[in-house]
Amino acid sequence: MAKSENRNFIYRYDILRDASIYTTGVYFIQIIVFGLGLFTKKFLGPTNLGIWNIFIIIISYLSYVDLGISDASAREIPYWISRKNSERSKKFTDLMYTYNLISGIILGIGAIVYALIFINRITSKEYFIGLLILGFLFPMTRWIACSTIHFRSLKQFVLLSKTTVIVMVIYGILSLLFAWRYELYGLYAAYFIQIVINTLLWKQLNSWKPFYRFYFSTVYFRYLLKIGFPIALAGFTFTVFRTIDSVITYRYLGETSFGIYSIGVSLTTFIFTLPNSLSIIMYPRFQERFGESKDNIESLIPFIIKPTIVLASFVLPLIIGMAYIIGPFLIRIILPEFITGIPSLKILLLGIYFLSLTHMAGQFMITINRQILSVLITVLATIFTYILLIITLQYGFSLVGVAWSTSFGYLLFTIVLFVYVFNLVKQQKILWQLTKQIGLIVCAMFITLYTADLFFDNSIGNWSQDLARTSFKLLTYLAIYIILIFYMNKKTKVGSEIWEVIKSKICK
Repeated sequence: MAKSENRNFIYRYDILRDASIYTTGVYFIQIIVFGLGLFTKKFLGPTNLGIWNIFIIIISYLSYVDLGISDASAREIPYWISRKNSERSKKFTDLMYTYNLISGIILGIGAIVYALIFINRITSKEYFIGLLILGFLFPMTRWIACSTIHFRSLKQFVLLSKTTVIVMVIYGILSLLFAWRYELYGLYAAYFIQIVINTLLWKQLNSWKPFYRFYFSTVYFRYLLKIGFPIALAGFTFTVFRTIDSVITYRYLGETSFGIYSIGVSLTTFIFTLPNSLSIIMYPRFQERFGESKDNIESLIPFIIKPTIVLASFVLPLIIGMAYIIGPFLIRIILPEFITGIPSLKILLLGIYFLSLTHMAGQFMITINRQILSVLITVLATIFTYILLIITLQYGFSLVGVAWSTSFGYLLFTIVLFVYVFNLVKQQKILWQLTKQIGLIVCAMFITLYTADLFFDNSIGNWSQDLARTSFKLLTYLAIYIILIFYMNKKTKVGSEIWEVIKSKICK
């Protein structure tokens, strides 16, 4: 085997190994935790669930106090390791921890002071308690965020997988038990315990050794800020883009309607985590390959195309199809208060299919320092989605209108990002081929699902009849899916390539 071919084979095996370790374990545990979460949502009810999800959105917004220092470190640490400069990568690690802990403590104190000073203006007692918990835990959440980036940069995916599984299982069980007894306050308590356990577990696995030393350099801080702030800005705009439907729904339709709509948001966010896990695995490899190739963007082309084909053709059709069929059944059986959210859930599944394809293209944009353009693309999609949301709500389309507006926004974002990236690497022909493949998959997938809905109305009959119809729909869809993957493998050969890696290395 030639040297270049052997190197590519090692890269494929290395990626597949980490994907099997990190993604498989974490994702299947997430399925269990997601199932427990359905019962947790049952105990919360639509109104409390709406308040909880707004609380989570606030936390995600506050995390950008980091200003991109962690994002830049996540890029620079593996980059300089690949360039054999471990001293510089260690300084970036230390600076990342130091800045985030100090800024986290300041912001945490600020949240507590704000809650105490403006207690009379906070109309909900639940929000007041949430702000106090947020303020107390925020420094610890920043430490966990830094440690996660640290482990990913060093490709410590076995450690991440083990700890993530343990923490998720504990959190899922505690959330269920505490919400059953104390509703929203119980969920706050479970979140508190989860953060503490995660922190102690990582410290114990590291033999209580320090993860970092206090270090600050104005020169390095400015260097990281120059790189990281555009990344953080891109991340912030993407977070706004991903949550604008939730914020608008909460603002115009109220807590209860938002709680019902958030069932679809929870499921699509859950689906979004699998491509995100693959993205996490690929991120340090993007930086390493880019550094080894002396910043040659063409060296990153395989990292964009093949993972996207795998997601579009093999992974997402299976997951989204199962979610489309099984999700509504579970809602009807476990969460009857949320049944009116099923139509919007099904529409959001279409949108999340497209958005889930953009992970590798997004990593590419970060690697080649095109974050500002990513921001512009995201802002364009956000404005487009916002306009559609306001129009549909004004015409009284309610949650279904919100879901369609959000899905069209996801589609626009995907199209614009892909056109730019593939034009930049001069792969327009591959983009056209990929577009045709995605179009075929989407048509086959959703025509099958919508046709099954027309012929089998699951809202009629008892739970056993519902189960029988759901099972028949699922088996029919899986039969179509198997035919589809054989056809797509014949066209792309990607499935065969993965199988060869499995036979040659993993099975051996």
